[in-house]
Amino acid sequence: MVCSRKGGVCKSTLTWNLAALSGGGVVDTDPQGTLRQMASDVPVVASPGPQASADLKQAERDHPLVWVDTPPVLDARTVALMDGADHFLVPTAANAMGLEATRLTLQEIGRKGRLEDALVVFTLTAARPDHGFLRGVTEAFGAGGVAVAKTLITRRVEVEAAPSFGVSVVSYKPNGKAVDELQSLWAELKAHWGLKHAKHA
Repeated sequence: MVCSRKGGVCKSTLTWNLAALSGGGVVDTDPQGTLRQMASDVPVVASPGPQASADLKQAERDHPLVWVDTPPVLDARTVALMDGADHFLVPTAANAMGLEATRLTLQEIGRKGRLEDALVVFTLTAARPDHGFLRGVTEAFGAGGVAVAKTLITRRVEVEAAPSFGVSVVSYKPNGKAVDELQSLWAELKAHWGLKHAKHA
């Protein structure tokens, strides 16, 4: 499950691109239906209503790996869906608002006793990020028992352009730097969560 209480941190984009890279299916639970409307290169089940849990179970039967895109709120339906997820990928921007939303998201995951299943990833980072700041934030998360991905997802033109053509950046520019970052993150996810035999993420 890709989740955050904040919008604009690349939840849908990350879900789409990782699904394209990993060969997984997608359950789009965001009422905006971004992936349902735009993603042509990954199998998407749009499930913004109360049947989301049933749709997730069906997607698990159809695909060995399922990515769940969520709305930028932790409403009762999204919190209930957390029980059906093996892992939580929490994208965040490296700024005060992004980190506060991440704290609240992790707080909800922690209420379920699932912090060990969460991994934070910095998205929309600058080409030359403040590594000292990122290191400090990573250490703070670690002190709270939350892992942070080493891979940084940089804001790139090709990532923003790809949806205009209805495809992920994996299809749009397969040999680009954005895909290199995604491959690095995917390798981290597989190693961190032991995804070799997982049914869904």
